[in-house]
Amino acid sequence: MADLALSFSFLLGCLLVLVLAQRLEPDPTARRVARALLDYTRRHLLAESPVSATALGPQSPEPTEAPRLAELIALGFRLEGDLAESGGRHEFERVALGHAGTVVALVYCERHRPWPWAAERVDASADLELRTELQDGSFVVTSTHTTAHAFLTPRALEMEAASSSLDAQTLLSIHCSRVEARARDGDRALAIHDLGEVAASTRRLRALRAEHRRELGGGLTRDELQRLHPDGFAESGQEIYAEIQTLLAQERGEGEAIRGRGWPLQVATALLAAPLLLFLALPDQVEREAVPEDSRPPAESPCEEAEGEDCTDDAGAEIRGRSDTSTPPASPEPERAATPAERDPRGDAPGRN
Repeated sequence: MADLALSFSFLLGCLLVLVLAQRLEPDPTARRVARALLDYTRRHLLAESPVSATALGPQSPEPTEAPRLAELIALGFRLEGDLAESGGRHEFERVALGHAGTVVALVYCERHRPWPWAAERVDASADLELRTELQDGSFVVTSTHTTAHAFLTPRALEMEAASSSLDAQTLLSIHCSRVEARARDGDRALAIHDLGEVAASTRRLRALRAEHRRELGGGLTRDELQRLHPDGFAESGQEIYAEIQTLLAQERGEGEAIRGRGWPLQVATALLAAPLLLFLALPDQVEREAVPEDSRPPAESPCEEAEGEDCTDDAGAEIRGRSDTSTPPASPEPERAATPAERDPRGDAPGRN
């Protein structure tokens, strides 16, 4: 019973230590959000990978529902094709040109299969981005994307976030008024004529974003996180920001100096592993050491256990069994007196001279 109580107390202590170590671990939700934000930063704000352009043709995917594209066509825009990262197939942007090529419209699309056996379908986003490149190399962008207002942009990129509830015509009016304001300052819009020029302009825009993001350290700032989480920044934003800084430090090879991932749980596991193994091996060791070999009684001979029976010793010699009722050995016979002939070896008679 004492051993059982000791085992239960030891296992309960191990459980408590693991629970405390788990509570010292960073919030897994904060880590997951931090990784997602860094992944978005890599793909959209730091990406300088080549952009592939695919003109529209018979094999071009058609979105199942694309209200934004229908609005653009009604406003006189011409569909040109798709832009995607080189090697990317599931995500692309449908491109349309309007206003004599001074306005580029982009609608985000995604290929996917609702079920593994279902046919592939293309969904078009309800968000719309209008872009104009100026002759001085700067850009004017008006977007309904939810992240358009959150991320800091370089001075050469004027980004304005609009409500996604606005229709394409209202959004276009806002964008054109901004471009005209720049034109009054002497910055004229650059006309783009085909899909190839759209891809080249996109590469220049990405280069501006990537250079600015590297100046910010490659991650996200506190201000950006507060814009993404305006309500819950005080609760979760600080943890997410700390996780982002930790991940960035680990990428630079400084992660262990700040805080290695999972160190509380690793330390607790290391501290518990040795005592646990010792505890499991202790009963066998105690049982072996309970009776020393020197103090153990020698094994009794089978001849001592089976009295009265014949047996053999280790050398094979026959040993008679002992019995309390056995007959004692016979007494030796008395010595006989020697004869005259035996006393005289020459054989003479006793009366001869």
